[in-house]
Amino acid sequence: MEDTPNTSKQSLSEHTSGSTKKSYLRWKAVIAGVIVDLGGTTLLAIGVGVFLTLRVLSELPGRLLSGFEIQELIAAELEEGLSGSILVIVLGILLSIFGGYVAGRIAKYDELKHALATGIGVLLVSAAAGLLIGGDQFLTGRDFNDWTLTLFRSAINIGATILGGYLAYFQRTRRSEVEAARS
Repeated sequence: MEDTPNTSKQSLSEHTSGSTKKSYLRWKAVIAGVIVDLGGTTLLAIGVGVFLTLRVLSELPGRLLSGFEIQELIAAELEEGLSGSILVIVLGILLSIFGGYVAGRIAKYDELKHALATGIGVLLVSAAAGLLIGGDQFLTGRDFNDWTLTLFRSAINIGATILGGYLAYFQRTRRSEVEAARS
């Protein structure tokens, strides 16, 4: 009997786990994935916010507006630019994929499980931040359409992190197949 597993005949779940002894989560991998996802998203939002604010301010020199009116213009531009921009949405999804990938690469086994835990961790941290910042309005100020959109975004986030974990799994299995072929 061979010491190395035949990867072509193993199922995804059998090969992902590597062995039954490693059924636990490597929390460092999950935390790193959450930090990559949320940290990257935060930096992206800050960068887009600064860009949009500078764009609004560059259009002001010819207009006489009060400080309050300027704040209203900037707030409207930020709300429109950060929530509706296709580019921001796509980059956010890519950051979620990268967060799941990082978690899977650090874990080196059960990549999909670590990526799923990363996606759930991102949702929990985001919900906690929403409660801390928005308070009661975070829960009560939403109508049905807001909740369905939130659930849709959550599903996309978890799907993206799992895709990142799958990419880490795929990379690991390809590397082991190449190494096995060389031997």
